[in-house]
Amino acid sequence: MSNEEKARRSEYRKKRQILILVQSIVILVLAILTISFIIGYVQLNKTLYINYEETSDVDYKVYL
Repeated sequence: MSNEEKARRSEYRKKRQILILVQSIVILVLAILTISFIIGYVQLNKTLYINYEETSDVDYKVYL
């Protein structure tokens, strides 16, 4: 194997490692964004029930 071929292979490996690192970072960011959007969607779609209990005996009289 010649020195030129060794240099070419070494350069190819470096570029490939950088490409894999960049792709991994992009996938990680997309995964985090997807998970955060899913959690936000689930939180916003929860039905909120407001309970009101009145214990006093109120008598409404209307005079016409």
